Amino acid sequence: MCIAGVTVLCLASLTNMSLCLSQDLNLVQQKVREVVIMGGVVFPPPLSTENELFTQRGIEFNFYFDPDSAHKVVHSGLQVTMIGLEVANSQVYTMEEILQILETDVMPEEILDASLILQTLLISFDMSATYSSVACFYLIRPECFKFEEVWVCVDCNTGRVEKAFPSDENVKIRVAVQLDRQEYLSFLRDHLKNKEL
Repeated sequence: MCIAGVTVLCLASLTNMSLCLSQDLNLVQQKVREVVIMGGVVFPPPLSTENELFTQRGIEFNFYFDPDSAHKVVHSGLQVTMIGLEVANSQVYTMEEILQILETDVMPEEILDASLILQTLLISFDMSATYSSVACFYLIRPECFKFEEVWVCVDCNTGRVEKAFPSDENVKIRVAVQLDRQEYLSFLRDHLKNKEL
């Protein structure tokens, strides 16, 4: 039995959501209240010599991996909320902050090894360590986010999200532009401590 007003959280490429739309667009539009997408970038950072990743060209991996599906979902007529790189990449943590969240001075060796590799990547590429949990946090504490409503068009060949003028070919979506970092850190600390996540 379907429940009206469902929120769908997409944490990877939008292939599966696109397939749902292809199967029965009317049913999905009746039952789904909102599609929350972990992906995309509408406001890419300025170019720098230190960071030459996709984000600077306005491309994010989940959209790039299956651009046709990204286009289909964003342009489906559903209410779309994009938790993109603008917010996720603002949540990069130092090793000290990770240890503080875990409330320990010593990590098990296997976790430390993985964390050091991750930390090296984060320093090199300025990517988020907690991308998925940022999107999930929106479902729990939406008041901790600030949004802009933006008209966009998704390129079905590259997955690039372009700001656009209002028209039949373009769509208006909500884009997360800011997250209360302290509230998010506190949430992670409390729930990791209690092992509820």
